[in-house]
Amino acid sequence: MPQKRNKKPKLTKHHIVNKCNGGQTTPENILLLFEEKHRAWHSIFGNADLNEAIAILQRVKQIKNHQQ
Repeated sequence: MPQKRNKKPKLTKHHIVNKCNGGQTTPENILLLFEEKHRAWHSIFGNADLNEAIAILQRVKQIKNHQQ
């Protein structure tokens, strides 16, 4: 029986500033992410842009530090 080959990871375009927030499809506003990482980003952060995601992580860190 022939072995199945793993699919080659696919790169996808992720907008740093969301298109719904006026972000353009320009090289300065695009991150190339592997499809799996891109899905993970949106699973964790929804449609948050980079600065919003950083703010979320900073809040999580602050809450964690107060719990110790």
